[in-house]
Amino acid sequence: MNDTHGSGILVNRSIVLSFPRRLSQQTLKQELRNYYVKNLRDHRLEFQLKDYNSGERRTCILGGFWSDTHVFEGDIVHILANFDEGGVCNITDKEGLIIVNPDLLLSGTTVVSSVFCMRKLGIDKGNVQMLYGSIIHQVFQQVLRKQIFEEDKILKEAEETVKQLKFLHDMYGSNVIESEVLEEIKKYIPPLQKWLQQYTTIGKNILGAQRKADSDIAILKVKDIEENIWSPRYGVKGKIDLTVEVKIRKKNIIEHKTVPLELKTGRATFSMEHKGQVTLYSMMSSDRREDPGQGLLLYLKEPDMKVISADHLNKRGLLQLRNEMAYYLSRQVLKSCEMGSNSYTLGRLPEPINNPRACSKCPQLLNCSLYQKAIEQRDHSPSHTMATLVPQTLAHLTQDHLDYFTHWCLLLDLEMKSGLKHGGLKDIWCKSGKEREDLGEAISGLTLDNSQLIEEDSEQIFIKFHRERSLSSCGLGKHDYVIVSSENTSHIAVCMGTITEITDTDIVLLTERETLPRLRELSNAVYRIDKYDGYNTSSILYCNLSNILQDQPNCCRLRELIIGKRKPEFVNKMSKGEIEKVKSVFKPLNKPQKTAILKVLMAKDYVLIKGYPGTGKTSTIVSLVRVLETLGKSVLLTSYTHSAVDNILLKLKKVGVSFLRLGKVSKVHADIQPYTAERQAQGLTSVGELREFYNSQKIVATSSLGINHPLFTHRRFDVCIIDEASQILQPASIGPLFSADKFVLVGDPKQLPPVIQSKEARDLGMDESLFVRLDTGSATFELNLQYRMNKDIMYLSNTLVYNGALRCGSDEVANHRLIFPDPQCVAKVLDEEPWLAPVLGVEPYKAAVFINTEHIQAHEERDRAGLIKNVTESRLVCSITQSCVKCGIEQSDIGVIAPYRHQVALIKNDLRNFQDVEVNTVDQYQGRDKDVIIISFTRSFSNSNEAESKSGQLLKDVRRLNVAITRAKKKLIMIGDICTLQQYGPLKQIIDMMGDMQAVSFYKVVVLE
Repeated sequence: MNDTHGSGILVNRSIVLSFPRRLSQQTLKQELRNYYVKNLRDHRLEFQLKDYNSGERRTCILGGFWSDTHVFEGDIVHILANFDEGGVCNITDKEGLIIVNPDLLLSGTTVVSSVFCMRKLGIDKGNVQMLYGSIIHQVFQQVLRKQIFEEDKILKEAEETVKQLKFLHDMYGSNVIESEVLEEIKKYIPPLQKWLQQYTTIGKNILGAQRKADSDIAILKVKDIEENIWSPRYGVKGKIDLTVEVKIRKKNIIEHKTVPLELKTGRATFSMEHKGQVTLYSMMSSDRREDPGQGLLLYLKEPDMKVISADHLNKRGLLQLRNEMAYYLSRQVLKSCEMGSNSYTLGRLPEPINNPRACSKCPQLLNCSLYQKAIEQRDHSPSHTMATLVPQTLAHLTQDHLDYFTHWCLLLDLEMKSGLKHGGLKDIWCKSGKEREDLGEAISGLTLDNSQLIEEDSEQIFIKFHRERSLSSCGLGKHDYVIVSSENTSHIAVCMGTITEITDTDIVLLTERETLPRLRELSNAVYRIDKYDGYNTSSILYCNLSNILQDQPNCCRLRELIIGKRKPEFVNKMSKGEIEKVKSVFKPLNKPQKTAILKVLMAKDYVLIKGYPGTGKTSTIVSLVRVLETLGKSVLLTSYTHSAVDNILLKLKKVGVSFLRLGKVSKVHADIQPYTAERQAQGLTSVGELREFYNSQKIVATSSLGINHPLFTHRRFDVCIIDEASQILQPASIGPLFSADKFVLVGDPKQLPPVIQSKEARDLGMDESLFVRLDTGSATFELNLQYRMNKDIMYLSNTLVYNGALRCGSDEVANHRLIFPDPQCVAKVLDEEPWLAPVLGVEPYKAAVFINTEHIQAHEERDRAGLIKNVTESRLVCSITQSCVKCGIEQSDIGVIAPYRHQVALIKNDLRNFQDVEVNTVDQYQGRDKDVIIISFTRSFSNSNEAESKSGQLLKDVRRLNVAITRAKKKLIMIGDICTLQQYGPLKQIIDMMGDMQAVSFYKVVVLE
């Protein structure tokens, strides 16, 4: 028998897909195989495989319970089995394993929680018992780490633990106080001491307890606490309570092993779920070290601990369960095409269980009922518990509500499916560090700098990584949340953290203290850091969608306004006293700004403020917050991005408005960090103090995805203001609205839309933001006096999208131009580079210029990953930038925009000596402006018919183009191949406009040295 394992893709017989796959190299002995279904007979499922290198064919046969495995064309599978000399492997109930779609990492907790009900795919909402359990876990871990045994010392550790800010927040959110928690912890101290005596050397012989005779277990060392393991080998992930080095004696045999220890605080049941969790942790551990083949399950309250064997039978059952869950989670949308029209159907979930007691108390009852009624349209027999429960649970909802739920479930599922298809998380182990770095998603080839270890607090530390090769052009940046993996040992996700600093050769992360021993254990490791969206964004969006359908008065009102589109109501007038109070704030505002704020004060439901480019949108929000504060109103201020929230707070800070910023300190602007809850609440030591602190805050700010903070379980606000509302997905906008009496949406549908990967979802309306949905006129007020662009640049935007609605706020703004301090220097540069005349010209008619590359060799290039760049355009950008700086323009007044990240990276590298020139994509420039904006359109191809087949969001999307051109205050310089660009509708409009303006003519670059 040849002992070989492999992974592969299930494909149609007539199609052979093949690509290299890097998945835990120590567990894979060969490259990827391509599998496809051959036949299904005699309760056996047979696959034929083809080695993409040698062309060798092999066969895999699934028998027994494995024959019921859900596998389809296109599925990736990972086979752990032996192949005989004929290239055949049999996976049966007794040997062999198969993992379907292993790149979908399911948490061990999620897998075992589905033993009772497969529809319950998520973790239950937190409750007081879970809070007690998490605090007891922390105390237990610290007792072992600090080698504590005496009762008074354990109690002191418990008292210190409950004072930790994270647990104070949990208690505040669960509405319990410290004394209640401590009383619960005290019950565990005697059994904890007994366990320490029985299984460790801590406090040995003090109690005189005897070890169990049937299986002597001695815990010698705690190797890790809360060890995070991702296992693409088994398609699971999890955090292990304790990783311990043990000595196990059984039947006169002594073994030394490193095993997972799972702690439970409830009564000792040794249930299938609990034993299954330990088995999965044991399996995951084999990706990091020698396979332990077992783990420890401890019920501390008794105390009772047993060794749980991870034998083949247990592994088989858990992986079959995991595969079934993966099937339901990854195959939610079915597409069909009839008469040239596409239709989509959401997949069904497993059959609901028939348990009146469990189902009626299940926290997922509303979601389960919604899915059965709106999507699955199940018809239960009268005897089934769901025949009664579903109509009772959904009695408060109309068909429109159910349709809204179905529509957005479909859109979110399509988007999630698209994200999986385009790589996402799996690229961390499927692609090399260099490949990811070329995409701007990772930094590879790093070593740990042990000399730089700085404590942030008792829970976190700063760690530094070093690389000789320059990091100047890497795609990662400050505040990015990242995953650290070992490249040469294939340890995936050793830890996670936030980038706090990047220099040319070093990168510093803020991470958990427990990370350090883990990293130091990997001697001579070479690390890679991958960008990672730590938020489970899709989970938050589904949760918001579910919450608006709850049977609560506030949810009912929001359904009327959002789903039913009920017309918002306003009061007829304000009292003279209120107007007098806010008169000073109104004084510097223009008429559109005053009108918008007055309408907010008179609104009962909501107001929409359209803030066109440069019209003082942020200043209007600041004034609105000041007015509301003056009138004694509480305000929840939110936006999709942290930077947008902080931009408003920076201005509030300048005018002396007090506020509280929620969110991770590492994500917040440095000048706002002192105002974060994390910093402000540092000195608080009780739940009472924390509650008083939060109740006293009138202005609270957070991102729209940060609404899971405990504050929102107790606080309600008079007004919620959402900035960037036209860029936010509808379900994301809904979240903050649950905590306010009325809301204000600020945005501009003519600028950036929500970012959506799935074309199918976009075509079905996913880019309809809440702002667009509610923009019916009666509650919408425009800000149209702009103070950014001169009139010639404004003309382009006005003609392109605003139909002349934009107006300059003053003659000074209309006529301001880029002035070079040294005319003699300009003349000298033009003598050397005459083609720069339109760029350096100070005449009014040269405020917007187009450098046409049609007649020079400036074609785009694509690398092996299909990423687009244009070397010639990057050189043009550099030449223009150098000339502007040479002639006296400050670097910080120049900005460069490109539609593709690869082009951005190229230009950044070429401009590495101009560190203060900001180079970014159009999305990153939203809300920003510069005196000079240079746009490199990048695309240039010879075949005029290629535009249809080649994508380019900036080029096709008039909203993104509008954002790009309206970043410029005094000078707009566009670079591109007109022959190519005029094939894109929005750009053709720009080209035609500039051709019609007497002031602007195209300049043909003939020579570029």
